[in-house]
Amino acid sequence: MEEYKVPQPKKVKSTKRESELLRLFLENNETINNIWLNTSDPYMPWEKFRVRHQQGQFKLVEKGQPISADEAWFLLAFRRQFASQTSPIIDKSGKKFTWSKLPTHEKQLHEFDMKIGGNMMSERMAAGKVKKERFLRQSLVEEAIASSQLEGAATTRDRAKKMLVENKQPKNHDEWMIYNNYQTIRKISQEVSNYDLSREVLLDLHVLMTRNAIEADQMGRWRKDDDEIVVKRQIGAEEYIVHVPPSEGVLQQELDKLIDFANDKDGSKNEFIHPIVKAIILHFWFAYLHPFCDGNGRLARSLFYWYLIKHDYWLIEYLPISMVIKKSPAQYADSYIYSEQYQSDLNYFIDYNFRKLQQALAMFDRHVEEIREKSHLIDRFVPEKGLNERQKQVLHHLLGKPEDELTITQHANFHEVGWLTASRDIKDLMMRGYLSNEKRGKEVYYTASDKLVKMLGDG
Repeated sequence: MEEYKVPQPKKVKSTKRESELLRLFLENNETINNIWLNTSDPYMPWEKFRVRHQQGQFKLVEKGQPISADEAWFLLAFRRQFASQTSPIIDKSGKKFTWSKLPTHEKQLHEFDMKIGGNMMSERMAAGKVKKERFLRQSLVEEAIASSQLEGAATTRDRAKKMLVENKQPKNHDEWMIYNNYQTIRKISQEVSNYDLSREVLLDLHVLMTRNAIEADQMGRWRKDDDEIVVKRQIGAEEYIVHVPPSEGVLQQELDKLIDFANDKDGSKNEFIHPIVKAIILHFWFAYLHPFCDGNGRLARSLFYWYLIKHDYWLIEYLPISMVIKKSPAQYADSYIYSEQYQSDLNYFIDYNFRKLQQALAMFDRHVEEIREKSHLIDRFVPEKGLNERQKQVLHHLLGKPEDELTITQHANFHEVGWLTASRDIKDLMMRGYLSNEKRGKEVYYTASDKLVKMLGDG
């Protein structure tokens, strides 16, 4: 199978010409700086730069004549390198991947600090312990499903959600992928984020992530050369190899460096890397090394969560990041390829992840507002006192989906309470006239009553 190569500009024809272009760089520093700024948001690859150049943008003139797109890119690449700093990740040529803090990053990182790690959202999330726990569980369910679907799990969202909410045994490979991913994310959230990363932790997480989803002899062990693992991708009508992971010798050498980097023990105390940037670099590095035969993408995204939770970015657990990424999987894959094939420049991957974080925050904000509106509506139209938060959540759900039905077992599993407690919740809502029931076989299903639907409809 052919290895995919992104289109590349033509090389500058001679050392003499390179010197002439660098002199042009010095003479047109302001113009080139503006090109750098205008290709940083978003971070533009060669393919798009060439098209824009043909359309008359990013013009550079030498002796009254415009220079070619290839030579303009040479100057832009030099400007990008001028602003860059090295990362600990080694590329195939033995050089280090680089990254730089782009002009837009200060504002974006400040927003992330305030919203994901700060207190701007605390007032909106001040909904009580039960509501927060339910909201968190919903978020983890959605993350597990979307992250697995990114890696090829074909089960529908509704079916997967029903399986997780009802705590049912997975029935096939795809359902095991999602179930395992959910268990792994919960373990990271509740336990693993409290201590350092290690080889043992990674192996344990891999076993949890891949149980019943891959061959038993591939679980909980490092990838070897004779596994012949490559990353493939469908591009147009053809399937290509888009990444060949480093040899097992390089993997074993670099793995300890990754772990030290993740634990902030890599000796770079004087070189501050913002935690969100560092989490994104960790995400890329793990996927680039590809330590396992399968499950690397899901674990890479899980380590991104692990690092930010460990560094007190508490809201990250609630953000639908994989759901947002799933809407642009080709761009996600491109960000890996561009970073690897365009001068080992991590900014393609960092810029993509910044954008997805912003979209996830906006989606979260809208979701919280919808929940608040539903809560106000329920409080307005349900006059009785004494409903607990679990019961209110049932009404909230039926407000949005009055055609849905639930069982006592579903209610118990979702809220992690005993069957008797769940039964009291549901039967109390029945007595108040808010639910109707229908027995089918051995199971009783509960739906919104005519009274509840009319009350909400009148509102």
